Amino acid sequence: MQTKDQNAEAGKTSSAMQPPKAKTVDAENEVSATRNATPRAADKSRKISENKKPQTPARARLESEGKENDTPSSTSSRKSKEAAFNRLQELAPDIALYEKEKKRVGGVIYGGRRKSDEDRVVLNNAKKRRSVEPQEESDEDNATEAKRQKKSKPPIAMHLLITGYQKWVGNLKKEDADKRQLRDLGIMVVQDARRCTHLAAPSILRTPKFVNALAYGPAIVNIDFITECLNKNELLNPDDYPLVDKAAEKRFGFSLEEARTKAKKNKNRLLQGYQIYCVETIRGGFEAFKSIVDINGGTCILFRGRVSYHAQREESEDDSSTESGPNRRDVYLLSSVSPEHQKLWPRFSQLAQSMSKTPRIVRVDWLLDIAMSQELRTAEGYELKEDMIDQDDK
Repeated sequence: MQTKDQNAEAGKTSSAMQPPKAKTVDAENEVSATRNATPRAADKSRKISENKKPQTPARARLESEGKENDTPSSTSSRKSKEAAFNRLQELAPDIALYEKEKKRVGGVIYGGRRKSDEDRVVLNNAKKRRSVEPQEESDEDNATEAKRQKKSKPPIAMHLLITGYQKWVGNLKKEDADKRQLRDLGIMVVQDARRCTHLAAPSILRTPKFVNALAYGPAIVNIDFITECLNKNELLNPDDYPLVDKAAEKRFGFSLEEARTKAKKNKNRLLQGYQIYCVETIRGGFEAFKSIVDINGGTCILFRGRVSYHAQREESEDDSSTESGPNRRDVYLLSSVSPEHQKLWPRFSQLAQSMSKTPRIVRVDWLLDIAMSQELRTAEGYELKEDMIDQDDK
């Protein structure tokens, strides 16, 4: 007996050795078989063997009666679908809120919204639901709003320049705390005399702040005004705290109220056209006196004993002006009687002569009295001369 493989090989050999007419005979047999409606299994297997390699026939699958493609039921897959659906329902508000915030200016804010925002999400811990509807303001929101209003500062009622306040001397922390409190009351403490509307001092002083501020004619109050405002934590009326110092007015020979009135008329042009030189090591500092001269419209130059011809060129340009007066014929030097300053006097006289002007070597009191009274004064009574020094030595 031959095996199945041997039979297949024999079938191949026999089919290969047959002449081409065999195909015609097969075709005729198929036609006749069709007509007789009687299929021939042998012919079919021979045709399959010609077109396809022989294979072991597949095992017939047993099918049950009823549905042909009936799938077994699975309870676990149904539960997972239900869980996914429920989870999606819970995330739906978050997804809707995310899409809404994407359309807002600034996009999605991952840090969250403020409690005062209308579209802020409010979480209900009991039901774990979220809502984008506006909520009524709670006590906490009211407290936040009140705190925010408390932080807002009131408008500035005055710009105050303070000088001679002893409570701040050597106590920087108290000074900073008091300035913040004053700002909360509407008082802005300034350091520039050009910005001040009010000046506070314990008495009439010759400090740079006091003298410079007088050139602008501000309202002058007693330093007690600051103390009372801090103690009562309210802005008081500055007119109730005027500065009164009759002894200083008599000593310096001027009236404080009249000086304020004259300052407003002068409009910072009291020393206009004056050339005032100042030695470098003057008591009080060159910068302090320079600021006083500049604020009142004059020109202050540092003098180190060098004769410069720059001043001569300025004088030739000024000659074209029709203005005349002592301020055009005199040139001043702020000095003292110290030996160091006396050495500079001959050089200053030489400079004044080269400018065709009269040298005036004066004490600093001359400038301070002019600035505080807001009126011009001659150099007589303030000049320093060599014979005066000799008499002092004797």
